[in-house]
Amino acid sequence: MSIITISREFGSDGRELGKLPDDIFHFAYYDKEITLAIAEESNLAETYVEEMMEIGLSHSCPITVGRTFYYPAFLHQNTTNMLVQKKIIKALAAKGDCVVAGQSADTILWGHMPFNLFVYADLFAKLKRCRERAPEGECLTDRT
Repeated sequence: MSIITISREFGSDGRELGKLPDDIFHFAYYDKEITLAIAEESNLAETYVEEMMEIGLSHSCPITVGRTFYYPAFLHQNTTNMLVQKKIIKALAAKGDCVVAGQSADTILWGHMPFNLFVYADLFAKLKRCRERAPEGECLTDRT
């Protein structure tokens, strides 16, 4: 069984690179499907899950306030989402040859010895790619 994980910088075209093994070798390709599966299993909105996945486990909140323990609710939900994410990714990888883009798959599937790729691009290439793919009428500058 072959597993390829792709980590990427925003705008680096990592998603398109990840689809190549699918096109050539007929590997299953998983990206947005994982977020959708987490949302369905957790009974949460897909946009909320996407936001939670982007910020990851937040360590910016103090665990204690004064002399009492403080555990914010969003931190609990985020931890729950990550456990569901881990379960889903491992189940998808167990199905056979696949490419998993993002989603911390390189860490989650570490024991399966995946081939890990990290895709990056220089700033000007990322800006150009984002401008080309922007919705019609959206005017992006170098600062937005």
